[in-house]
Amino acid sequence: MIFYLTTLNLARFLTEDAPLLKEDEHDIQVISAIEAWKHSNFLCRNHVLNGLIDTLYTVYYTKSSAKELWESLNQKHKTEDVGAKKIHRGPIPELQNGRFQECGQSSPRTSSHDP
Repeated sequence: MIFYLTTLNLARFLTEDAPLLKEDEHDIQVISAIEAWKHSNFLCRNHVLNGLIDTLYTVYYTKSSAKELWESLNQKHKTEDVGAKKIHRGPIPELQNGRFQECGQSSPRTSSHDP
């Protein structure tokens, strides 16, 4: 997803906070820049939401910015990743000669032309 957003020049909106408009600001360039930022943030947010399955979309569509959405998805993903790493307790068995054996154990090798 980050590669796609980088290609579209939208990846920076995953980490940037929205610029704030000062109350007494009347410069048209500053106002235009903020409006452009809001539009690009909207595009980025919706590209990320478009990549989600429907059940996740209904959970995350309420996030107001791309950064907030991305951080909540990352937090959920990292939490699940940690849980998955806790499950693995020992060496993974390998299939050798039709039998499962622990990694690193040698199996007796037989040759068809041994007497």
